[in-house]
Amino acid sequence: MKIAIFIEPSNEINKKIIKWKKLIKRSFGNQKYSNHPVHLTLAVYKFKKRPTNFFYNSLKKDISIIKKFNIYLSKANVFYNDELINGNTLYFSVKKKQKIFNLQKKIILNFKNLRKNMIIKRNFKNLKLNKNSLNYGFPFVGKIWIPHLTVSSISLSSDKNKMSKLIEDFLSQKIHNKKIKVNKISIWKINGDRHKKIYSFSMQ
Repeated sequence: MKIAIFIEPSNEINKKIIKWKKLIKRSFGNQKYSNHPVHLTLAVYKFKKRPTNFFYNSLKKDISIIKKFNIYLSKANVFYNDELINGNTLYFSVKKKQKIFNLQKKIILNFKNLRKNMIIKRNFKNLKLNKNSLNYGFPFVGKIWIPHLTVSSISLSSDKNKMSKLIEDFLSQKIHNKKIKVNKISIWKINGDRHKKIYSFSMQ
């Protein structure tokens, strides 16, 4: 089973991303991430069995003492030839701010204690990603992590001209400095493309 830790954006940004998800589905059919809820991923783990309620109560306590803060969108961008899904992944990048890295670190260190119960991916081309996976159970930790809101991927087998035009339109958006209030995190259980929210933890 997979467990993910998300930040959910404001309604305005949520609507904008859902609009793009629908456009991509109409143009290219179902694509990776196109059916996922709108979110910024802090971490994702694959477990042999679900963590106990005791663990989540401990995580809730740690999150509750963190002060809420704001983050800001930077620009529309693309992960070209995304090795995780063999496609181009469209996303809104988030300005790197120390507070969001501190939040991720707090979560990562909590989950690190459950490493023996994790199924860990170790075959990344980037050696730093493999090292992070082994150490923390999640590859995108610290400076190598790019905080972002995923919109959708488009398979590399899709019509190239149509994909290029859509990506050009996507990248032309002016979203600089759109604000996201970070006042809670949500925990999701993932099964394939199905996402179920199981916890929501508020900050101070």
